[in-house]
Amino acid sequence: MIEGYDIPISQANGVNLNFEQVGSGQDLVLIQGIGGHSRGWALQRPAFEDRFWVTVFDSRCAGRSAAPDAPFSLRQMADDTAGLMAALDFLLAE
Repeated sequence: MIEGYDIPISQANGVNLNFEQVGSGQDLVLIQGIGGHSRGWALQRPAFEDRFWVTVFDSRCAGRSAAPDAPFSLRQMADDTAGLMAALDFLLAE
């Protein structure tokens, strides 16, 4: 979490990413597509919360995550996800 923010934000791959976690059990990361944000999982998330520790996040340039000035690629978005998982100490996620 970055000081001064009241929402969880993690530095991943050089970008500040907003994320939320809820539930219990094995780690599950729900990823939206390009331009998608964490609220896109609002209807599906409750179905997973009893069995999984669910993490949803806003992709770069979406929702409450940072919007870098430079163009970005799908590879960078994948690296963002891997960086967030590392910052949250995930060894493995579904």
